[in-house]
Amino acid sequence: MTTQSAAATARATVYGYPRQGQDQELKKAIEGYWKGSVSADALHATAAGLRHANRRQLAEAGIDEVPTGDLVQYFAEQLTGCLATRHGWVQSYGTRYVRPPNLAGDISRPEPMTVRWTTYAQSLTSRPVKGMLTGPVTMLAWSFVRDDQPLADTARQVALALRDEVTDLEAAGTAVIQVDEPALRETLPLRTADRAAYLAWATEAFRLTTAGVRPDTQIHTPHVLRRGGRRAAAHRAGGHPGGAAVGQPRLRPEDPRLARDPRLPGEPGGRRQYRP
Repeated sequence: MTTQSAAATARATVYGYPRQGQDQELKKAIEGYWKGSVSADALHATAAGLRHANRRQLAEAGIDEVPTGDLVQYFAEQLTGCLATRHGWVQSYGTRYVRPPNLAGDISRPEPMTVRWTTYAQSLTSRPVKGMLTGPVTMLAWSFVRDDQPLADTARQVALALRDEVTDLEAAGTAVIQVDEPALRETLPLRTADRAAYLAWATEAFRLTTAGVRPDTQIHTPHVLRRGGRRAAAHRAGGHPGGAAVGQPRLRPEDPRLARDPRLPGEPGGRRQYRP
């Protein structure tokens, strides 16, 4: 079965998977790299070993699609016009801290960001490997953004940079690409009167990111149905030429809807899908 045909019949996927290692090998290697005690080659070797082990474990578990890649800060470090810090920690919630990048200039992508790792992951399995990118609206929402131009203009710049990455992933043989936009709903204006304009440029940025793919390339985007974002999901999916926008609402174990049907409402297996 080819990667393309396997992607068309994929049944099971996983949106996130622990990548640090059983004993936090990747975290220790990264810390050692910044301290100067671990070389770049050793860091890449550690990451490659963990990817190999994770792909094998997922394949043995029967996962049909294997995702690879994520993180706002990683992409910011690869894009021009973005400034990433080493010690600029900000509390996100609870005990979770992040280092938001600064989108301070015009955004562009000088070279591929995830193609190397995605093609490497694909070489480890005959199952489709899903490329993963953070969408333009979420990049803005989880960063400090320049205020000398409209957010819509910066979103378009990020979208065009990500579009180049999507095109390169597809050219490298990636048949399924996930563009995460959890912040699309989170940053929806509180005033109803402001929402139409926001959704217009936010969904335009998403479509600009993904509209260059072939009709047989799948575009996935989970998370958007959290906190009642169905309207945003349908708004975003409209006009998209090549794939499916996929979302899954989060329900607590005690939610009565799960007692009636353990699958979430929507498509077989519990996913809602919006297709053009």
